[in-house]
Amino acid sequence: MFGLGKKNNEQNTPVVAPAAADSGLDIPAENFVVMPEQYMPKGSAGSGSDKKLYFLIAGAAVFLLLLSGGLYMFFFSGRSDGSKTTVNAPVAPAAPSAEPPAVATSTAPRVVESQAYDSTNQLIGSLKMSVPTLVANKYGESLGITVLAATDISLPSGSEISGGVYSPYPIGAIFEEPIAFELSASALATPEARAEFFPAYLLGVAWEEVASHQANDNGWSFTLDKFPSGPLSVVRRSAVASTTPSVAEAGKNTPSQDTDSDSLTDKEEALLGTNISSPDTDGDTFLDKAELLNSYNPLVAGEKLEASGLFTVYTNPTYGYKISHPTKWLSDALDQTNKQVLFISDTEEFFEILIEENPTKKPIVDWYRSQSPTLADVELDVTIVDAAGAVWSPDGLTLYVGKEGLVYILTYNKGTLEAINWPAIFEYFYKSFKFGNTASVGNTAAPAAGAAEPG
Repeated sequence: MFGLGKKNNEQNTPVVAPAAADSGLDIPAENFVVMPEQYMPKGSAGSGSDKKLYFLIAGAAVFLLLLSGGLYMFFFSGRSDGSKTTVNAPVAPAAPSAEPPAVATSTAPRVVESQAYDSTNQLIGSLKMSVPTLVANKYGESLGITVLAATDISLPSGSEISGGVYSPYPIGAIFEEPIAFELSASALATPEARAEFFPAYLLGVAWEEVASHQANDNGWSFTLDKFPSGPLSVVRRSAVASTTPSVAEAGKNTPSQDTDSDSLTDKEEALLGTNISSPDTDGDTFLDKAELLNSYNPLVAGEKLEASGLFTVYTNPTYGYKISHPTKWLSDALDQTNKQVLFISDTEEFFEILIEENPTKKPIVDWYRSQSPTLADVELDVTIVDAAGAVWSPDGLTLYVGKEGLVYILTYNKGTLEAINWPAIFEYFYKSFKFGNTASVGNTAAPAAGAAEPG
């Protein structure tokens, strides 16, 4: 097609190569033939550099393709140990959760069961209660059943019971959801044997049939949203009374003069500074006594009682309990053990807190019944103080509160007076009671006077 040393086909005229520039090179003096123009490559002067750039781009593209293929094969077609796995399509990892995974919680009721045995250690009956989760979480270990011995309680004459005698606790609490019970007696194994017997509880001096009970294969089932003050048992029908006399109101004390009939005596109004002629001193539509019992100052609308200076908080240095009493009253521990503390008014009346041991940790009602046979058959007035069971004495002047092997006895001592001057103050007094840390019990080096805080 073309060659060196040939003539130009169009001009037929030899072309002599120009003389070499004085570059220091020794170029032979011979003729050169230039390629005809139609055979010259098309393009600009910089085409050689463009080719290099094209080659570089093409090479980089090939490299990236090879690298992508290698990565794909590594991650999706095999494992680092050489074993093969089949992956249809890559799956994007799950987004991290904004919240920790929920922990499954059980809603099953808590089951508490106690069994009764006779003197030969033979099983004679049982009581089982199924406690809803809400109630179990609220009361915890405060829920239980005590099996009573014959010495713990005196039964009404003519009682014919079968199985054990049981005392569920805490007595006095009203539960948000009812608690289911199953009561059985081993001697009443057949429906025929159970025909004349019923579940009942001791109310005062007679048995009261448990309402809405149902017979089942082993005994009886029923529900309660409040535990009775008396123990439960299986009783023959003839021993069950439809009505029960009560002595709970016997000996209740009459308050002293109350001019405006607002349930605050004139003495209490003088102590508080309220108006004896108006039941609502500060005019906020709330009665003076209601404000007192809810820890509000009856003299200033909306003000908390603790800011009024009318009351002071006493803290027992040995047992740690706290209670609020009028600032003007003297608090006095009778010895260094701080087991007995008096809160003394300007009359001959005073409030007292006395602590007794309950080493077997009996529920307070059972402890109370065991203290005096004369009170064993009394219908008890029970309540709750700082989430613990409590029981009133028949005269309504002493409150027994039990917790952790101790009994706190709160008493209104009226001396020789016929009418009491501080009924509302005493009600606020015991409602303000809070348990403390009893770890320091037995430390007789504690000072006799308790620490006082503004009430």
